[in-house]
Amino acid sequence: PAPVQGNEAAVQIVKALQALNRRTKADVIILARGGGSMEDLWRFNDEGLARAVADSRIPVISGIGHEIDFTIADFAADLRAPTPSAAAELATPNQADLRMDLDRLTGQLDDLFGGGLANQRQALRQARQALIYASPLKSIQQAQRQLRQGQSRLNHIIHQDAARLNEILSSRRKALEAANPASILARGYAAVRDEAGHLIRSASQVRRHQRLTVQLRDDHIRVKVEDQ
Repeated sequence: PAPVQGNEAAVQIVKALQALNRRTKADVIILARGGGSMEDLWRFNDEGLARAVADSRIPVISGIGHEIDFTIADFAADLRAPTPSAAAELATPNQADLRMDLDRLTGQLDDLFGGGLANQRQALRQARQALIYASPLKSIQQAQRQLRQGQSRLNHIIHQDAARLNEILSSRRKALEAANPASILARGYAAVRDEAGHLIRSASQVRRHQRLTVQLRDDHIRVKVEDQ
């Protein structure tokens, strides 16, 4: 926690950012506050705060004020969101839907095993009842064959469906991991931004001698364009 307006706000926010970088292994930091007047948001234009945001080894998403509000901290952040709630959505893309899918598939898997056991118990009860009224040897042998065949079919169905559902569960878990920005950087990718914090997507966006920031998995480096 830190104050977000007033004379000491910028200093306290810088201390909070530095503490997070020293003490945690967070995937992302959200720097946010609600809307207000230009004077209320002015502390987010502080140079020391902007440098602390830019120096953070943990990616920073800014969500300061309303959509029309811009501060220097927004340009220093790795990603700007128009509002605090939008910042939370950007930090966790589609995770709610993916978790709902995981819960649904887990429930189906539980129902599959539970239903299979119930059916097997019912078949066993029916076979026992038939043995009471059938001829001892022939009826017993026939019922045993039917029971074995039914159990074999049931096991085959359970194994097939369980394997299919496990594959889907694994795919959803991989999708959750892929949605994590830190995972993308950990695979060797990097995000390149200009001095204003704009993302560079093409060589045509840069000029010779321009200074850029390259964001890696656990740090960032400052580079200078020698040729273009």
